[in-house]
Amino acid sequence: MTKNELVDALVGKELGTKTQLKKKSLDELKELYNAMEETIESVAESVEEETEEQIPEEEVIGLEKNTETAKESAELEGEPLDEVTKDAEDEEITESHSDMKEVHKEEIQLRIFTEFVYHVRNLGAKVKVENLGMGDFYVNESTAVFGKNEDRVVFGENKEIGGAATVSLISASQPLVRITELM
Repeated sequence: MTKNELVDALVGKELGTKTQLKKKSLDELKELYNAMEETIESVAESVEEETEEQIPEEEVIGLEKNTETAKESAELEGEPLDEVTKDAEDEEITESHSDMKEVHKEEIQLRIFTEFVYHVRNLGAKVKVENLGMGDFYVNESTAVFGKNEDRVVFGENKEIGGAATVSLISASQPLVRITELM
C-alpha cells in the first residue's frame, strides 16, 4: 500500500487525524495498520471460538422442560409467571447488594480501539461495569487486553471489580457502558 492509502485506511480508526498520520513515516504507518489488522483478527478468532462452543442439544431440551415446569407450577398457584419471575429478580438484586449503597453512576460510550481508564471516585468502592449494548468490551483492574475471554463483557452482562483505584476498558466497537460505584 502507498502512504496515502495507509493514511486513508487509518483515519477512520481513531488513530489520529489525517494531518498527524501524514507526518508519520511509511514504516510507522505500516506498523499501525498491521497492529490494527492483528487486533481485528484476534477479536474475530475469539468470537469464532465462542461460537463453536455451543450448548449441546440435550441441555437445550432440558432447559425447555424446566421452563415448562416453572410455568405450570406458577399457573397452579394462581400467580402469573411474569410476577413470579419479577419477584425472583428483585430478591436476587437485594441479596447481592443489600448492604451496598450506590454512590456514583455514569454511562459512557467507548470509542473504537481506544483504551478508556476510569478513575474510581470513592476509594475502596466496588465498581460494577455493565454492557448496555452495541458491542462487547474488555475490562480489567490494570490493563484491558483484546481477546482475553475472562475480561470480556458481552451485551447484558456485568463485571464487578473491588478495591481498585482505576478500571481499564477497551473495545473494537462502540458499546454503551454503565459504571456504578457501590459502597
